Amino acid sequence: MHYRVVITPEAQASIDRDIEFIRLHASPDTAERWFAGLIEAIRSLSTMPKRCGLIPENWLFDEELRHPRCGRLLGRV
Repeated sequence: MHYRVVITPEAQASIDRDIEFIRLHASPDTAERWFAGLIEAIRSLSTMPKRCGLIPENWLFDEELRHPRCGRLLGRV
């Protein structure tokens, strides 16, 4: 079974900020690797969504909303 994965505009803006932060404080290569891992994690949501935790605001919605955690910024990417 496949599930629909939606990246909200807010999530996309956060991703863009994170990539820029990593580029500036680590390296472009590190930012690229982080982004590739994020894309892989997002794609996996379509087939294995329950491997990711529910978003903190999940209680506000009728359906389950989940998000992957992908690496950590700076020093722990």
